[in-house]
Amino acid sequence: MTKNELLSCVIGVIILSLLVGAYFYQRNKVAVHQQAERLFVQMLQEEIERKERNLNLFHLFSESSSDTLPLKICIITEEGKKAYEVDSLKSKKNISRNLRNR
Repeated sequence: MTKNELLSCVIGVIILSLLVGAYFYQRNKVAVHQQAERLFVQMLQEEIERKERNLNLFHLFSESSSDTLPLKICIITEEGKKAYEVDSLKSKKNISRNLRNR
């Protein structure tokens, strides 16, 4: 094997090593970002739940609106079935600043 052949083999191995290293770096970088995002969302949800428990706040999820909420709610208790009418415009008619009255 001549010096040129040996040098080209070494350069080829170095380039291949760099390409493989770059591939694994990118793959691990994406995995770390996904894991960090999952942990952030989980901790944020836990913090929101903890604060809601401490403040006794009520909330509706953003995907629910007055069109998607049921107009009648049925609750079954040991005394029987009870149905309650829900005013779909209740949130628009609410003028109380006290969250417990909403």
